[in-house]
Amino acid sequence: MSRDYPQYKLRMSPELKDSINELAEKNKRSMNAEIVARLEESLKLETHPHKIPMDVRAADDWIEKSGLTPEQMGEVMKQLAFERIAQIIDNKSNDK
Repeated sequence: MSRDYPQYKLRMSPELKDSINELAEKNKRSMNAEIVARLEESLKLETHPHKIPMDVRAADDWIEKSGLTPEQMGEVMKQLAFERIAQIIDNKSNDK
């Protein structure tokens, strides 16, 4: 990363700093590179929300609020998956 890029001073808890440092070492990056990579990834997820993994607790809460049984919800999810796969296949066919 260029040293000419704007700098931003960031405050964080010692625990967060330690966690980022451990992840940076694991990923063979500097702490700065680790922070930037994670920020960039979060922005990608922001622009592509369908790629954000759903929290299991939120899913359970959503199922409960829907009034569907887990089995019914499973069928709905299966149907949505089949429809999405069909869309992808159709898009690939149209690209040829």
